[in-house]
Amino acid sequence: MWKSRYIVSNWFKMNLSRVYFVLVILIVSFNDNVVSGINGGDLNINYINAQNENGSTLLHGAVNQCDANMVRWLIVNGAMVNIQNSAHDLPLHIAVRIDCVEAVKILVENDALLSVGDENMNTPLHLAVIGNNENVAQVLVAKRSGMDIKNKAGNAPIHTAVLFGFLNITVLLSEHNASLNLQNKDLNTPLHLAVMKNDYEMVKILIHMGARLNIRNGLNQLPIDIALERSYLGVSALLLDCGTDINAKDKDSNTLLHASVIRNNYIVVKLLLSKKADLNIPNNEGLLPIHSATFDNNEEMLQLLLDNGANVNSESTRYETPIFTAIRKRNWKIVNFLISKKADLLVKGADGNAPIHISVLNEELSITQLLITEGADINVSNLKNETPLHVAIRRNNAAIVKLLLDSNANLMMENSQGETPLLLALRTNCIEIARLIMDSAKGINGTDSDGNNILHLAVAKNYIEAVKMLLDEKVDLEAKNHDEDVPLLIAVAKGYQVIAQLLIGAGANKSVTKQNGDSLLHLVVHNGDTKMIKMLIENGADLETKNGIGDSALILAVWLGHIEVTTQLIVSGANVNVKNRDGNTPLLLAVIKNDAKLVKLLLEKKG
Repeated sequence: MWKSRYIVSNWFKMNLSRVYFVLVILIVSFNDNVVSGINGGDLNINYINAQNENGSTLLHGAVNQCDANMVRWLIVNGAMVNIQNSAHDLPLHIAVRIDCVEAVKILVENDALLSVGDENMNTPLHLAVIGNNENVAQVLVAKRSGMDIKNKAGNAPIHTAVLFGFLNITVLLSEHNASLNLQNKDLNTPLHLAVMKNDYEMVKILIHMGARLNIRNGLNQLPIDIALERSYLGVSALLLDCGTDINAKDKDSNTLLHASVIRNNYIVVKLLLSKKADLNIPNNEGLLPIHSATFDNNEEMLQLLLDNGANVNSESTRYETPIFTAIRKRNWKIVNFLISKKADLLVKGADGNAPIHISVLNEELSITQLLITEGADINVSNLKNETPLHVAIRRNNAAIVKLLLDSNANLMMENSQGETPLLLALRTNCIEIARLIMDSAKGINGTDSDGNNILHLAVAKNYIEAVKMLLDEKVDLEAKNHDEDVPLLIAVAKGYQVIAQLLIGAGANKSVTKQNGDSLLHLVVHNGDTKMIKMLIENGADLETKNGIGDSALILAVWLGHIEVTTQLIVSGANVNVKNRDGNTPLLLAVIKNDAKLVKLLLEKKG
């Protein structure tokens, strides 16, 4: 017997474990008289809630022994039911862990908290689920409290039940208002988790109890997306049969079928096709499943799609068929397969490119050869009026240029800039390719629809370096187009002095005239180009040549009112007294035109 409450208090604190041991021994025999004696004398009941070094109270200890009588006695005598020890355990957590149903009932009846978590934030209900303790769980769910509280892992009890595959507890939770569509920290619903576990029966039960099929998780996945991605065929079929939208789209607008094709998952694609998945829904890139099937070297997948109604010539939103995609992926085998299935080689995409344009653009020699062999049009033009040969030149790919030349590509077709392949090669300084074209049978001597040869065209575009190269190749300087124009006439008419001088220097006929009889000087007078006139005169142009209506260059200059040109012609020696076919001299024409400046000039020069 202690002499004071102070002594009792300190003894109790220092010997709590011993007291607990004594109580446990007493609990084992549970002698009412002894317990009553403790209550009335030696042990002060005010210390019944004291905690040991682990933070546990006598109630924690009694619960751990699963002694319902002692648990009840302690509570009746003031034990607090909601004290947590250093592991954050309530007495209720311990009771649930050891499956002590009676202790659980007593604690719950005495207002033990159901929403408090342990060190992992697991509530008593979480622990009951983890232990698959259905009887304990029934006691806890009857209170309908803390049903949807999440633990440290972000899972509510129903998520935990599904993850462990405990069907009965999952049903029990659902029947007591646990949310079937609650999302965990990864935004997975119980149905997502059941699908991840490939738990057919769990999926079936969740759907039967009302789980929604169309909720997306943090990865934007529906339950069906997970099932298909993992090739869980049974679960996939179940989800589809229970109402999942078979044409549901992901963030890239890929349908289930499209995504499965991209993953190259043959058995899943086969399942979806058996469920009538739509073959003709484009994704964000405008591609259909059959386009995406060309990404991999998988003829079997393509054949499966074709056997189920896919069109080998289905167009994307850019009007491109699967063969375009196969070519872009540089997949010779698939290109060959599609051709064997009657892929259209003449179809054009939104930019007017045919499959052969894309092949050349990608510098795919073997695919280009295949397309030519199978009947592709080598002279097809795109929206820029460029043929495959133009494209090959832009890529500076001599091997493909040679292939196209050997296949008789048209060398005189012009793009929207008026360039033939050779002109393009010359302008872009593709010298090797230019040589290839010039060495071909039609490279230099061929003509376009207007009768222009390559020199006409180079002159017309003022491509000085191209003209130099052509002159080195001894191209015909006097070839005439359908307007009877030789290259020099074009150069002079357009005012291209450098090229005109190059042509004259190479031996071009300076006396050449147009169909109407206009000489080179007449053409320059029309343009009022004094520099060109000077160059022509220095190179021996005849000042007195008359055109078809009998006008000399001077008469034409006066009639057009070109005082500077008139001055230059006179200074260069033109006859000021020359007459036109009507007998009019330059002076008389100036008077008729009432041009005082010209009259004055001619009078001065005549005098």
